[in-house]
This record gives sequence, C-alpha cells and structure tokens, in this order.
Amino acid sequence: MSQRNFNFPVALLLGQSRRLLGSLRDATDGPAVQKRLKTGFDAALETQIATVEQGGTDQKTAGGGMVGLTKEQAAAYTEMERLMGGARHSASLAFAKGDPRLHDVTSFFRAR
Repeated sequence: MSQRNFNFPVALLLGQSRRLLGSLRDATDGPAVQKRLKTGFDAALETQIATVEQGGTDQKTAGGGMVGLTKEQAAAYTEMERLMGGARHSASLAFAKGDPRLHDVTSFFRAR
C-alpha cells in the first residue's frame, strides 16, 4: 500500500465534502446526479464525513498519539477519495463540459 500525502487541510476536505453532500440532496440538481449513483451513496458519503470528523476529534483527544489512528485515517481518506472520485465522474456526466457548476465541483479535486 502506498503512502498518500495530502497537501490540503482536513477542514477543506470536510467543507467541500459537506458542500458535495448538500448538492446531492439539493431538490433541483440532486436527483439528476443521484440517479447515476448507487442507491444510498449520499448516506455512505455522510457516514464517511462523520468518520473523518471523528478521526480529527480522536486525534485532538489523543494529544499526540497519532500512531494508533494512522490505519483508520488512511482507510477513511482512501474511502473518501474513492467516493469523491465517483461523484466527480457523475458530475461530469450530469453537467455539460463548460457548465460553471461542474467547474466548482471539480476544482476541489485538482492537485494543489
């Protein structure tokens, strides 16, 4: 398994994940995107967001004991990346190539 390095704050990951979840649940655009996703994708994304949030809380509580959370965090990040990659792909199918909404969704995924 390769080591992954994230060059952005976890707060950004959580904020953009919540924004994506809000878009999926939006009455206007959400149904068009959700019909291309597995049933329960939004609930799974919400669970992953909560997992990453809890990991951050656990990390702060541990007071520097990062070693015990490394595998859990790596699993949460890997799953979040997989889910968000699927959401990015779905968004590219749902919106026209030049649509500003697509630009907003994909700008988060660009390497920084």
